[in-house]
Amino acid sequence: MEYIPNLQTSGSYRFNTETSLVAPISAHVGIKLAYGIRFDSRPQPTFGTTDRLLTTGIQVSY
Repeated sequence: MEYIPNLQTSGSYRFNTETSLVAPISAHVGIKLAYGIRFDSRPQPTFGTTDRLLTTGIQVSY
């Protein structure tokens, strides 16, 4: 989790969070699934306050 206050504008802040899970396929390779949420208390006009991201990928470790 991450909380980012805007010190120039009172009451404005951002909040980010990410949860991830890795399922190992072998000793060095795994499949990663991540879900992130990004919240902005005062977004630019025509933009929403919350973004949600679902990502997948292959993780390789040496």
